[in-house]
Amino acid sequence: MVLKRLEGNDERGLSPVISVILMVAITVILAAVIAGFVMNKGPSNSGPDRVEFRYENSTGWLSITHDGGEALKLSEYRVVVDMGAFTRDAMMDEHYSGDTMTAGDQWNIDYTGTASPSDSHLGSTLNAGSIEEVRIVWEPPDSDRTQVIDTWTP
Repeated sequence: MVLKRLEGNDERGLSPVISVILMVAITVILAAVIAGFVMNKGPSNSGPDRVEFRYENSTGWLSITHDGGEALKLSEYRVVVDMGAFTRDAMMDEHYSGDTMTAGDQWNIDYTGTASPSDSHLGSTLNAGSIEEVRIVWEPPDSDRTQVIDTWTP
């Protein structure tokens, strides 16, 4: 039996194997990145509506005007009126005739003597000089979390 001594390494078969492994790895990574982008697209119900408000605090009235943006589903929003010594709040759908508020619509509280419409949340203790801050708070119905979406200081 004659043994041949191998001089050098024969690596001709190694290069195609490495290139195939690299191409498969690149394809898998690219597919994962594309899938990540595609699956995160579309409408998201994970946050409050985007909207702008305009406030007017005149004698006897607090008016909050929807000044642009998405329509608000009022049952998910609360108005908090901070008067320094105490705070009053009410759900927005308690003081509005519809379910949604769109651009140009106003949400009003008449606080001359008694709140109008009458409710136990805001009471009759509001007056133009005592309001320190008004906050609009988003409260999704299926969650305990809340988020202040707008703040106004007179």
